[in-house]
This record gives sequence, C-alpha cells and structure tokens, in this order.
Amino acid sequence: MGRNEHTPLLLIHQPPVIHIQESNHYNFSLIVKIRQGRAFLATFIFFACIIWLLLSLSIFPLRAPTLPRPPPIYNVAIIGAGPAGIAAAQHLHRSSTANDVIFDITIFESSPVVGGMLALHGPDGEPVFPNDDPMQGHITAEDVAGNALMWQNSLFTRDSEVILGDKVGFTELGTEQVGQAAKFNTEGDLRQGMLKAPVTTDPEKIFTSLGVLEHLQQWAGNLLAKRGISDRYAAEILEPQVQRSFGQRLGHVTGFAAMLAAAQEDSANAYTGGHMIERLERIVRKICVRVRTSTRVFGIKYDEQGKQWDIEHESEREASIDTFDKVILAGLGFSINLESSDSGVYNLSSFYQPDLDGPEDDYFHSIYVTFFTVNTKLPTWGSHDQVLFLNGTGGVLEIKLVRETTSYTATQYLYRVLSQVSVTGTLKRQYDVLWDYETWIPGWQPVRSPLFRMPTLEWPVARGLWFSSLIQHAWSTVDLNWLVGKACADA
Repeated sequence: MGRNEHTPLLLIHQPPVIHIQESNHYNFSLIVKIRQGRAFLATFIFFACIIWLLLSLSIFPLRAPTLPRPPPIYNVAIIGAGPAGIAAAQHLHRSSTANDVIFDITIFESSPVVGGMLALHGPDGEPVFPNDDPMQGHITAEDVAGNALMWQNSLFTRDSEVILGDKVGFTELGTEQVGQAAKFNTEGDLRQGMLKAPVTTDPEKIFTSLGVLEHLQQWAGNLLAKRGISDRYAAEILEPQVQRSFGQRLGHVTGFAAMLAAAQEDSANAYTGGHMIERLERIVRKICVRVRTSTRVFGIKYDEQGKQWDIEHESEREASIDTFDKVILAGLGFSINLESSDSGVYNLSSFYQPDLDGPEDDYFHSIYVTFFTVNTKLPTWGSHDQVLFLNGTGGVLEIKLVRETTSYTATQYLYRVLSQVSVTGTLKRQYDVLWDYETWIPGWQPVRSPLFRMPTLEWPVARGLWFSSLIQHAWSTVDLNWLVGKACADA
C-alpha cells in the first residue's frame, strides 16, 4: 500500500539524556561539607569547654560540697516520772522539730513504775490485785483519788487526747451536794480555767489567770467569814473534808485549800472514765524517751566552766554520774544535794519556805493508803459507803467502799483507808480481813499556808535547773503539775 501524504509520519524521537552522575556527585559533596562543618563545630565546643573548665578551676578551686549543719543536741535530765516529768518530756519531744534541735531526754524515777505517787505497785513494780487474784482489775489511781480523777483534770485529759489521738469518754454517775458546798464553790471554774491557763514559769500569772490568787494569800477562816459560811457547817462538813484531803486542820490552811477540799468531795465520784496511769504510760511509749526506773538521784552539781550539770544517781546495780545541759526537777527529792561551783551544798528542802504559822514543822504531810477486802460490808456505819473521821480518830481520816469484787467465785468488798499511821494491825483485829495492801506516801500534800511570796521555779544560783515541784506550795493536782512541767520544759 502506498504512502498517503496525509498520513502522519511515525516519528521516533531520541529521549533526552539526563546527567545523573553529575547530580549525585553534587549532592554527595554537599553532604560531606555539612558533616565536616558539624565535626568542626563539635570539636570547637569541646575544646572551648575544656578551656572554660581549666580557667574556672584556676579561678575557683574545686571544693567539697557543703552539707547542711546538723541540728544541735541538748541533753536534758528530768527527775521524776509523774505528770510533771512526763509533761516536760512530751513538750520537749514535740518542740524538737519546731525549734530545729534534738533533745536527748532521760527521765530518772526512783520507783519501779512511771506515774507518780498515785501509781501503786508491788515490790517489783507489778500491779496490785485485790486478793492477789490477777483475774480481778488491779488497783488504779482512781481507786485512791476517786473515779472522776480524769474528769477533774481537764488539761491533762485534753492534752493526752491530742498526743494519743483518742477520746476519753465520761459517764456521769451523779453526786450528792453536801450542805453549802455549792455556795462555797461558786467563784471560778477551775476545770475550764486550766484549759486556758498560760504556760509560764511565773506562778503568780498562773494563779491570777485562774482567779485564785487572793484565796491562796488568805486563811480559810477569813474566806469563810467573807462568804457567810456558818461555824456549824465549817466544823461538821469542811473540817473533816480538809483533814481528809490535806492532813491539816481547817484553821491551818488557805481559803483556796478549803474550797478545793469541798469541791473534791462533791465531784470525786460524780464521773467515771479513763485511767490516768495507763495514759501516762502510753504517752511515754509514744514519745520514745529513755526512762530509768528504780534509779535514785542523790546529787546535782553545776559545772560553772562547762555550763553543764552532773547528775549523781544510783540503782541496784551501780552508782554513776551523767552530764546534762538542762535539769528539770519534777519530783519531791528532799534528799538531793545541790552543789554549786563554789562548793556550796544546798538541800532541796531549803528552797521550800512556806512561812509556817502553825504547829506544823514539816513541808509535806505523809499519808498511809491501805486497801483491804472482807466478805461482808462493814456494818458500823449502816448504809454509808464513805466515812470521814473528825480529827483523825485513831489516825484514820477516811474509810471508803471502793467496789465489789468477785474472787475465786465468792463476792468480796474492797475498802480503802487513808490514815496518818499504819492501820493494818487495827483492821485485822476489828474485821475479818481477807487480804490487805498498804503503802506510805511521804509527799502526799504540802503545808497549805498562805503564799505571800510566790515560789521561784529556777534555781537562783545557776541557770538551767528548774523545780516544777515547787508549785505544790499552792496546791497539788495532776493538771497543775502537768502545766508547770510544760512550762519548765519551755523555759
């Protein structure tokens, strides 16, 4: 078939030649230059850092890192493991973190248990069980001072709840108001006042805040006349109450002591709840302080040069001396000798100066506390479970039924006797006593004379020794000792 001139020619064009090799060579060269630039920059930075480091070391020599300075450590001795001593220990323990210091606390206690004079115990520190029957509840501080011991001491109760993180429940048992007691105790509510009392080592400020300073500085007779209290009420009601509480005659005590005695009788068994000694023991365990029980402190010497205190103490095993920065004397240690740097020796009793105006010649009155059990109620006083004796008949100030016990399948009655002399022999001759326990408390109550001069809680010879026990010139309660223990720790 011939070619038609209108038929397009099939043209085969040569494809364009692309210079691939030259393009790849260009890209490769660029990559190499970039890498060389990066290497140079890294090398420059490296050597620049070396040079900077060398220059820095020449100007600022290499020093060891500075560690934070450890907090200072203060060694504190507390003599006495009662409410005041334990209050001081817990206050120091709580303030350690706040003050950025460490308090190394040692409590010395002459008895085998903590808790103070109300912590009754056997020879080896074991609890005292009626009829020696461990199935019975052991004798507690409330058996001595009344069921309302915790309720009456509101400051200790509140602080112990904060420390232990619990709540003490109270049950109102009811009470019989005696005569004019309500009228006599109208001024001031000590329970509420103690919750607001200032933590201070100035006793006058404490008593002023409680509204009792005037009554501490006057005799009971003056207050009775001012309140219009009859002589008959004073003789028949207040007199045995005061003797039972303080071991003194009504005419030899302050107006405030008479008020306390009346209030004690009205409320001692009006409430029940809590156990004071058990809570003190729990507080000691909570704050983890060192307690040396059965250890008697017999000497305290101040080192003027070292500004420290040497504590001489002894236990059954040995006598020893330890050094402390601060000492808080929270117990009634009359046998402790205080020695200053000038070799002067003082006895603790020389700091008790109540300016007596009566027949008493001692600073504190002692008392015997006796418990015993019988098979039947004592018939002498009919239906009365508590009897107070005027003028300490036969040395006895009070006999009280504490509770019924069931020991070895039989019902018995547990009684308590407060007396000025030992009465176990008399009791066994008069009654069919099944079991008895007696203890002597030498510092039961201080002489209650008017305080025209407030006690000084710091030893005037040298700083660092505090006497919380001196506050007992005024009165002695768990709350007051607890408050002053905290104040001495805070000073």
